[in-house]
Amino acid sequence: MFGIDFPGDGELLNHSHGAETAKGLRITVRGRGPRDRRITVNGAEARRDGEFFAAPVLLTEQLQEITAEAGGERLSVTPYYDRNSRRRYNFFIDDNAFFFRELAVENRRSLFDSFYLAALREIHREFGTKFTLNCFYENAHQPFRLSGFPDRFRGEWEENSGWLRLAFHADCEFPEHPYGAAYPEKLPEHYMRVAAEIRRFAGEQTLIPPVLVHFFDVADPAARRFLREQGMRCFTRSEPYWRNLRERTGREWFARFDSGNRWLEIPVEFFSNLLTQSGIRETVARIAATPGKELVNLGSHEQYCYPFYARCLSDHLERLRLMAELMAEAGYSSVFPAESPESCF
Repeated sequence: MFGIDFPGDGELLNHSHGAETAKGLRITVRGRGPRDRRITVNGAEARRDGEFFAAPVLLTEQLQEITAEAGGERLSVTPYYDRNSRRRYNFFIDDNAFFFRELAVENRRSLFDSFYLAALREIHREFGTKFTLNCFYENAHQPFRLSGFPDRFRGEWEENSGWLRLAFHADCEFPEHPYGAAYPEKLPEHYMRVAAEIRRFAGEQTLIPPVLVHFFDVADPAARRFLREQGMRCFTRSEPYWRNLRERTGREWFARFDSGNRWLEIPVEFFSNLLTQSGIRETVARIAATPGKELVNLGSHEQYCYPFYARCLSDHLERLRLMAELMAEAGYSSVFPAESPESCF
């Protein structure tokens, strides 16, 4: 058997995986191969220990091919080098629909007359948290569509776009898996409809590419290409995908570059509506204690803040604040994805 065990193809690497200097990141490539064959890595002979081999490689580029050869057999992987990595996190909130109706129907004068947006602003002011609100076009629980949201708040949206952005999530909360099973070919149409409304009432600078779509699924290759064309450089994959990588390689993957779609696949560490406050504390402590865990994606859902929602969580806003507080205490800074043309964070 001939194979490269580390790094994996597309695996995100940072200073925790080797020795980083101004020249780049020096890592040790590891693998296994036939004992009776000479093995080279990028043309240099590898050290051998029985079936195992190892060789130093200096990464200087974000994407740099590593090639191992044994006899006539050739293998290659291309890791993703997160140069000069630092602790940072993205914070998105899914399923936004209720606050739009609240502001429009109740004829509010300011965005922050919404208790929900006011709470997010307080969290931002205290901890520097930046929020991306992933939006539905249609509210599935009350009669309202984004086309009915007024543009009188546009100035406020633009003034606060340094920390508050809006992104596409789906046309509506239902059906489940809209772009995986229900109607995958409709994603571009739905995206453009949501984006057009956001541009109308909040301005171009408030619109940001999402890091995930409703239920994670995008089955249509043309829809994936469309998302990349819209600037989507990170794509959130669900836990089973990352569990499979852990089980197959015996280590945690912080992210993986998908060369086919030209975006970085990232996990979501947790959704605040799925953890108690003690669970949030334990999870953030685990994240902060993991060497190299410096790119973190966190999420939540709007509806759990609203008392009329059947599954409302009375402490949900407290959970959001706690997440921001703990991440700040652990030395993570809040960033928007897709702000740089070369990386997602």
